[in-house]
Amino acid sequence: MLMDTYGWDMKRALDELYASETYKKLSDPECGLYYQGAVYVFSFLKNEIENGIIK
Repeated sequence: MLMDTYGWDMKRALDELYASETYKKLSDPECGLYYQGAVYVFSFLKNEIENGIIK
């Protein structure tokens, strides 16, 4: 989705994902974000990239 939305190559998309706060939350079992669908998680990541915050 990052590649399609922003026109990034795979390396850039993965670098952005792994460096994000969204990924930290996704990796935290207590947060529960990993139970959500990809589109829902992408909305958090997109907001973080565009606005610098997670909502």
